[in-house]
Amino acid sequence: MHRGDDKSDEESIDEKEVSHMTTVESVVTEIGLTLPIVYDFYDLCDYVKKKKLNYFTVSMLKEICTFFELPFKSRNSKAVLMSKIKEMTHECQCSVKRTHHQAGTQWPLLLSVMERL
Repeated sequence: MHRGDDKSDEESIDEKEVSHMTTVESVVTEIGLTLPIVYDFYDLCDYVKKKKLNYFTVSMLKEICTFFELPFKSRNSKAVLMSKIKEMTHECQCSVKRTHHQAGTQWPLLLSVMERL
C-alpha cells in the first residue's frame, strides 16, 4: 500500500465536512432562512434596523468585525466600522421583509432536512 496514494483520515474528514457544510448552505439558501446575524447575544440586524450600532464602542465594533472577518484598519473611525457591519447585515436574508407566516413555516422544513444529513 502506498501511503502517497491514499487520502489521510484528516483529509477525508475535511472533505466530508466541506460536503456537509455545502449541503447545509444549499438547504438554507433554498428555503430562504431568515435568521438575524448575531454576535454574542446582540442581534446585529436589529441594531442596524433600529439605528443603534452607535451604542457600541469602537473596541466592540472592532471585535465584531474581527469575528465576522470584516477587513478593517486599526485607525478606522467608528463610522467606518459601523458601515462595514451595516453592509454585512444588508446581505442577511432577514433584511428582506417577510410575513410572520412565511418565516414560521421554514423552521420545521429546516429541521426535517437537517435530520436527514
